[in-house]
Amino acid sequence: MILRKPYAILIKNFKLIHIVLTALMMYLLYKTYLVLNFFNEYFGDIATTISSDVHSSLFGVLPIIISIIVVVGSSIILALMIFKDKPIKFYIYNIVTYILFIVYFIVTSNFVKTLEISLVDIRVLKILHDVTMIALILEAIALIIVIVRSTGFDIRSFNFKKDLEELNIEVEDNEEFEVNTEIDTNKLKRQFNKKIRHLKYAYFENKLLLNILFGVFVFLIILIIYLNNSVINRKYNLNKSFKTNQFIMNFTDSYLTQTDYRGNIINEDKYLVVVRFRINALYKETTFDVGDVYLRVNNKNYYHKTKYKTKTSDLGKTYIDQDITLDGNTYLLTFEIPKSQKNEKMILNFADGLNDIIKINVTPEKLLNKKNKDNKNISEELSFEGSPLKDTNITINSYDINDSFELNYQYCFNNNCYDSKEFVTPGTNTNHDMTVLKLNGTLNIDDSLNINITDLNKFITYFGKLRYVLNGEEKTMNILFKSINPKHKNTDDYYLEVLNEVKDASEIYIDFNVRNYVYTYKIK
Repeated sequence: MILRKPYAILIKNFKLIHIVLTALMMYLLYKTYLVLNFFNEYFGDIATTISSDVHSSLFGVLPIIISIIVVVGSSIILALMIFKDKPIKFYIYNIVTYILFIVYFIVTSNFVKTLEISLVDIRVLKILHDVTMIALILEAIALIIVIVRSTGFDIRSFNFKKDLEELNIEVEDNEEFEVNTEIDTNKLKRQFNKKIRHLKYAYFENKLLLNILFGVFVFLIILIIYLNNSVINRKYNLNKSFKTNQFIMNFTDSYLTQTDYRGNIINEDKYLVVVRFRINALYKETTFDVGDVYLRVNNKNYYHKTKYKTKTSDLGKTYIDQDITLDGNTYLLTFEIPKSQKNEKMILNFADGLNDIIKINVTPEKLLNKKNKDNKNISEELSFEGSPLKDTNITINSYDINDSFELNYQYCFNNNCYDSKEFVTPGTNTNHDMTVLKLNGTLNIDDSLNINITDLNKFITYFGKLRYVLNGEEKTMNILFKSINPKHKNTDDYYLEVLNEVKDASEIYIDFNVRNYVYTYKIK
């Protein structure tokens, strides 16, 4: 096989290569100037967040690709200069400058993208502004030198000596050489050892050049992997805000369950993946098309089902065409998957426009096996932290059990007020002998939840189950709590119907079953 050494080609096209590098570096200098101008305007306007088109106009993949081309082009010229024993400092400077530019560009892009949806520490932005100024100066220096090289102008002597002439094309730069492709199997081992030895000699003779080229190659591979995973095909994790064409969204939590809020199995062959998300409208009140969101599991797509809204009401409010306001709210998306898929990798996909697919990694918390979490006594605060109720807590200050409670109030008519009474008694529409349990306490629901539970009575009827010890035997009330809502009760007093025999119990507990988590409150 006959090959031709590349040095003559590179020398003859020395000016052309530098002209191309000049054009590319001018574009990168212009993009850096735009970023610097953006920071100056941002600080001047004392802005907070920015519009969605600012990031796309300043950043993108193209400047990174051009930077890679500049690094590769400079590396090739560096190899030529080393071979011809010419000055190499500028090309090392150029390679390092644009490798650092790629890092700077990606980091700055991420911070500016964050500005679209939230605030960034002003000190960080000031640092980025200063780094941008430094990058602009470094690029300007490199650009001036490469322009000189592209015109063949030696700025040191101003005598128009050309770099092309200095490179001195010699006959051996353009000579042909023969490569023998035949393989002698009898001499294969000896030749292999000989080639390894020659490669070692060649490496030590050209150690600097080869190390530079290898470093550039490794850096480009790492950069390509990073861009593919973090920029081009970026995937968000849960509890990470991002901006779409119409909304600011944050998928905060995900759960895997097979039961409703009372622990009843919904479907033996299916599981529910419930995703809680926060959504704000960007510009005006609008609705959210749930058809744009799907859960991808094992190469299959699953879409939101609203029929489970009552089954998952303890986790939040299911989204069913509610208006999305500028202030935003928290909703649930529920996906039904086969039982066999419950341990597979899950990716939530959101189609933002025609081509942009935003992906969110979903690793749902498994609400499957019962766990005893905490036990509290009367007047102690019981926190549900660690459960789907998050920072919700209750405190029961006191209790009383009686067949009837008397509430005093003032009845007023025609400016005349009279002392009146309201009696709290159990209902008569029951087959059980009932009495009244009076509780005084408080409930604090986590602000991030959107559940239809407003007071301690409703909370207990939703999650509570009465357990008591009577004559040494532990019993569980096999009927659900029923709340009594008198018109004239005190703010923190609540009334519930319980079995009459609970009056004689030596111990009384309320077990709160929050999905698979069990919390116990001992009131007696």
